[in-house]
Formats: sequence, structure tokens, C-alpha cells
Amino acid sequence: GLAVSFVAISAVFFMFKNIWHITITPNTVGWLICGILWGLSFIIPGFSSSTLLLFFGIYEPMSQGISTLNFSVLIPLGIAMLATLLLFSRLMRLIFDKFFSVVSHCVIGFVVATTLMILPSFNTAWYNILIYIGCIVAGGVASFFFSKLCGKIKPE
Repeated sequence: GLAVSFVAISAVFFMFKNIWHITITPNTVGWLICGILWGLSFIIPGFSSSTLLLFFGIYEPMSQGISTLNFSVLIPLGIAMLATLLLFSRLMRLIFDKFFSVVSHCVIGFVVATTLMILPSFNTAWYNILIYIGCIVAGGVASFFFSKLCGKIKPE
């Protein structure tokens, strides 16, 4: 599931970006799509809507609209998020109950593929590539030590 999901999503997103040049326009339909993606991130464990929103170029305008309390952003975003939660949460529960391992691996493949698609282009200076690699390693090390630290915390 992980390999199939990774290859399929990578191929689709490569076509979205390099062949079809698809982005989401910051308008009512775009905010509805953002709301659907956000709603899915609440009901699919490990699914991150922010990587998709970054990939489609809508994350920054959405964040701007939320931070300024722009109701033309907030209303469609909220409606789509609520509708997604109401319509798909039970379905996702059933799917996870029956196919937990496969779906979990598919989600991991999806997340890895979308994360790779938002990385900066590697046709940049060598020192930038070293900075990217250093940040990834530093994040992994920090995550490892924080997980060890959290394991030592005892509940009251």
C-alpha cells in the first residue's frame, strides 16, 4: 500500500505541477477545496492538509484570510470542513476498522509523496542543498530526542 500510494500520488502530483500546471485559485471554490482537505486531515490519522495546500499554492492566501477574519474565506472553508467531517468520518472509521494496515500505509505513502513535492527545486546552489539536508537531519534528531523525553514523562 505504501509503495503503490507513493508512486501513484507522486505521478499524479508531477502531472498536476509539470504537465497540467494545476493550482487552486483563491476564490470560493478554492476555499471549499481547502475546507474539504482540512476536514480530511481531521479524520484521517497522519494526513496533512498543509502539504497539499502548499503544493497547490493556496496555503498562504488561506492563512491570510483566516488571520484577517475574512468571512469570504472563513465561511466556505468552515462549511466544507464541517460537511467533510459529517459526511466522511463514519466512512473513514469503517474503512480503518476493516483495512487498517493497508490504509495506514497508503496514508504514509501519500504523506511522503506530498512532502517531496513541496521541497524546493534541487537545481539550486550546492550550499542550499546542504542546508536542506542539515535541516532535515536536525529535525529528525530533535524529533528523536523529544520522543525519548516524552517517554520519560509519567502521568499523575
